[in-house]
Amino acid sequence: MKKPTENISFEDLSDLKYFEEFCDLLGDLLSVKIGLVDPALKQINTFNKIPKVNPICSLMRSSQKGIEACVKCDKDNLGRIIRTRKDFSYTCHAGLVDISVPIFVEGNHVATILSGQFLPYNPTEERFPAFYAKNKNLFPDAVRAKSAFLSNPHISEKKLKNLVRLLSLFAEYLSEKGRKLKTGIKTQERTEIEAVKTYIEQNFREPVSLNEAAMHVSLSPSYLSSIFKKQTGHAFMEYLQQIRIEEAKKLLKTTDWDILRICLESGFRNQSHFNRAFKKATGKIPKQFRKTAK
Repeated sequence: MKKPTENISFEDLSDLKYFEEFCDLLGDLLSVKIGLVDPALKQINTFNKIPKVNPICSLMRSSQKGIEACVKCDKDNLGRIIRTRKDFSYTCHAGLVDISVPIFVEGNHVATILSGQFLPYNPTEERFPAFYAKNKNLFPDAVRAKSAFLSNPHISEKKLKNLVRLLSLFAEYLSEKGRKLKTGIKTQERTEIEAVKTYIEQNFREPVSLNEAAMHVSLSPSYLSSIFKKQTGHAFMEYLQQIRIEEAKKLLKTTDWDILRICLESGFRNQSHFNRAFKKATGKIPKQFRKTAK
């Protein structure tokens, strides 16, 4: 029986460092925002420092009517693009240009690259009345709408085609390299977890935290927590406490130090907590363990 292939996931892409670097570079060069949306259209991650939402969209989404119009438009167009796998740019209900490029790995829709919210022309005073007439039911007032319109990014037809093509090529690359990327991510995760385990073993006598360990390997605390549990079978703090308990057991067997000193030397800061944790792990309090171990 053939073993099923474990494909790269939305979470894998979101945490892929060179994907983030690609978005940063492209965003800085072209002054565009780039995001990644999951297949269920519920989670969006943005990667570069360009504002998450452009002025027009931000103002429009300040009302419930505007939010509903945006959500419906995005779902309709994203659904069509994912089904047809073509026409990766579209004009939204407000007249802005959006770009959506789906990423498929071995036939599975993994994520969609998002960019855009451009005006397809240079916003000028003369062009505002026509824009506002089309969208006035979605804006709180004309003054704020005009300010948002005049400051909104715009894009030429040629630049739009080039941007769509570039994002499409990158999506194709990710599609072709999906399995290798997954293998690379797993290898990277194993390396990072080993580095964290070494960090714990070297620092368990100090008040080690998940945040400090995450900084040590340049990961977010939430991502480290997730892959640490997946790779070791234990939560970060559980693993840390196991290391401390093992050190305490060794000291109880090999030294005549009093229990408080062993507590502190093992990384615990409170003897009552040490006694409870030790009994939970071994079934005995430290004094009982020492008697039976010698």
